[in-house]
Amino acid sequence: MKVKVIYFKGCPNAAKVEKNLKEIGVEFTMINQDDLPTHDALRRYSSPTILLGDEIVFGARTDSGGGGCSLGVPSVEDIRRLLG
Repeated sequence: MKVKVIYFKGCPNAAKVEKNLKEIGVEFTMINQDDLPTHDALRRYSSPTILLGDEIVFGARTDSGGGGCSLGVPSVEDIRRLLG
């Protein structure tokens, strides 16, 4: 299962999502949008967004290249359910 968390520096919810994923023992990669080239498609996601493969399980794709904020943070139980 390839799980990625897309976020931008300073996102108040990214650390909470990271903590919840660690709590359930899921292996994941944190991808900081600030480190990506401006044309990278991963810059067009809200922060944080959780991807399972290429599927969004939390967060959203945005129309702007600047991303945006995801509202709320999924609980540990929600993440378990979302990841199946």
